Amino acid sequence: MCDIFHKTGLQELRHPFPVRFPARGPLADTKVAAPDRVLIIDDEEAIRESCQRILAKDGLEVTSAADGVTALKLTDKWTYDLIILDLVVPGGGMEILKRIKEDDPEVVVIVVSGYG
Repeated sequence: MCDIFHKTGLQELRHPFPVRFPARGPLADTKVAAPDRVLIIDDEEAIRESCQRILAKDGLEVTSAADGVTALKLTDKWTYDLIILDLVVPGGGMEILKRIKEDDPEVVVIVVSGYG
């Protein structure tokens, strides 16, 4: 299995879809850790709400922001285990990513985009 590690001792992640990974190598016998607190940064309300519903069903604490200013205020106030960041968001996805990583280099950030 492919793993995402975080230093906080997180629960095992259950995949809702089949995932294949190499049976050999350094990651073969490891477990996937799931985040406890997730931040979703996306300017599309439907995306934020659907992600929040799906992740909350797995017991995760999910917060969302529609723009960079709001997102950075949240990251200043709270620590997140995982951030899902839309690349095309008000405030600039790459600029937001840079600021987040300056403040917390260890946080896992998944950058997504609906643009080709």
